[in-house]
Amino acid sequence: WQSAGTWVHHERAHYGVAVAAGAAGDASAQLDAALQGLALLSLRDTAGEQGVDRAFLELEQAHALQRLARHGDAASARARADALAASFGDASLTTWYRERLDRHRQLTPP
Repeated sequence: WQSAGTWVHHERAHYGVAVAAGAAGDASAQLDAALQGLALLSLRDTAGEQGVDRAFLELEQAHALQRLARHGDAASARARADALAASFGDASLTTWYRERLDRHRQLTPP
């Protein structure tokens, strides 16, 4: 997406990297990618139109922070993600969000 696409595509690419890094067990890379996507949203989404994207990036950030034992920061990111997800108003997005939560539970050792 570096040579084609918009800033939204770049932000979503960061999300994809965060998801992949989380699945691979690399919490540091997951956090870095999530933070890059969130920074891009903060810079470019001045109208706040990408709430769904922000929710999923916050969720990836929360998962990474939990794995890095930064529990307070993880809880804050999760609360932001949950608040955004509560306003989806779309059953398929809510289902996807719940599926990501389930996947994070599967990826996090007890």
